[in-house]
Amino acid sequence: MVFLNSSRREQMAEKNGTHKTIYAVLPNEKYAADMAVYKSSDRQPYRSGDTYSGDWRDDRKDGYGVRTWVSGNKYEGDWKGGMRHGKGTLWAAEGGKLRKMYSGDWAFDKRHGTGVNFYKNGERYEGEWAGHQRSGHGKMDYMNGDSYEGQWQQDERCGMGILRLANGDFYDGHWLNDMKEGPGRYMYRSTGKVYEGEWVRGSPWCGEYKDAPAPPGPAAGEPDEAFVLPELKLMRAGAVLNQAIARIHNERAARFHQGGRACTPEELERLQRLFDEADAEGQGQLPIGALRGLLQRAGVEVEEEVIGQLLAELQAAETAVVLFPELLDILSILQMGC
Repeated sequence: MVFLNSSRREQMAEKNGTHKTIYAVLPNEKYAADMAVYKSSDRQPYRSGDTYSGDWRDDRKDGYGVRTWVSGNKYEGDWKGGMRHGKGTLWAAEGGKLRKMYSGDWAFDKRHGTGVNFYKNGERYEGEWAGHQRSGHGKMDYMNGDSYEGQWQQDERCGMGILRLANGDFYDGHWLNDMKEGPGRYMYRSTGKVYEGEWVRGSPWCGEYKDAPAPPGPAAGEPDEAFVLPELKLMRAGAVLNQAIARIHNERAARFHQGGRACTPEELERLQRLFDEADAEGQGQLPIGALRGLLQRAGVEVEEEVIGQLLAELQAAETAVVLFPELLDILSILQMGC
């Protein structure tokens, strides 16, 4: 007869390497309820729990393995330290069948990296994940036929992205908090028109509504509801539009605390006056070389080298021009406010 001391028994009980199947045992709540009331029960005190078949290390799932939960849900893939980590696929048990829910990268038991998520309603997301949330670049196909491809942050559309609607319309522009926000272009397929300008909280706010440019190649058929835009004439149209866009940029900076600080109405009016004085021809734009002088007249001292670095980052050519909204954006980038 061989007697084993406690440390030896513990070593033999440790799970290391590959095991066919490990069965988890869970307390039977119904047995406990019977005992509490009747002091007896014909039920078993324990019931079957989850199962795992695969690799172990130091009593933890580590390597490749398959886990099936009591609910019927199933995961097959890589593990590390007892958590899903690496490449793996998760299935959901529905109606006696398994439906693929997610396939891709995992990190510390969460979707993290690149993967495809299949939603119960038929929708599908393929792209980047961070901490169980859509974050980074990805494409979402919606059940109504719409699709969105672009940037995501914390499960919301945020950054640059294109929304294509099932009716042929599309939006190409900026997003924030899952809504259209900032400069963007919306193409109306049924009328052959396009709106290009600023969006605020998902709605067009200030911009141009015009005929869409003709697509390359053979001429396409007429739009479903083609109509001719009436001719409108406005003195200094570009300047008026730029003023409105600049105010929207300023209000957005105040709402989301972007850059340094937002301009007060008085500061915004003073900047606009200085800009208009420099824009003698009323074109709503100034040559890039006039930027430093304009900033100096506004009381903002900036070294020539700093402006040069900024223009290099923006990839602005020597022949580039500056609009009034861009002037406010440059002030914001310089972290100077107004």
